[in-house]
Amino acid sequence: MLTESFLPGRFPTLTPSVQDPTKVDLTGVLPSAIIMSVLVTATTTHGQRLSDSEWKVVERACDLTDKLEEARRKVVDLLFRPTKD
Repeated sequence: MLTESFLPGRFPTLTPSVQDPTKVDLTGVLPSAIIMSVLVTATTTHGQRLSDSEWKVVERACDLTDKLEEARRKVVDLLFRPTKD
């Protein structure tokens, strides 16, 4: 279902301090199937607000996900770069 492995890591950074994730426009950020899944989950479950320290852990994890994705892309670019003749 995920076309990009790093997409789930972006969602928390798009919704900080949002009480109702259904109010966030995720079009263009996540595929429509993932948006639908987020909306269904948000409307059918009762979560709890994260403490500031818990939120910092989530933010660090999202930052790490972005850095790992950037490193992955660099490796793929190096591996599949056209060779010079």
